[in-house]
Amino acid sequence: MLEPLRIRDFALLWTGMTVSLIGDGILLVALGWQTYELSRSPSTLGWIAGAYVAPMAVVLLGGGVLTDRFERRKLMIAADLIRVVSVERLERLRSRTTCSSGNSRRSRR
Repeated sequence: MLEPLRIRDFALLWTGMTVSLIGDGILLVALGWQTYELSRSPSTLGWIAGAYVAPMAVVLLGGGVLTDRFERRKLMIAADLIRVVSVERLERLRSRTTCSSGNSRRSRR
């Protein structure tokens, strides 16, 4: 059952995808948690889930066409780089929102 993991390239791919999948799960929980902390509205959790899933559906449909035309390895690297940039921008937005909401909470007291 673990024989494929003895192949170096496959083991690297599997490890990378496993770490990425765990990170995606943590990101989804963190986004929901942060959204609820800021809004206190359960309906916003639905919007977050929709905003997380809708682009995946669109990209997955177009991704099949791209994998037929371009080298898969380069596409995987490009997709991961896009993901890194988008998560980094989400973090910047979160830190700005947290700072500004923290300041507004202090001014209310």
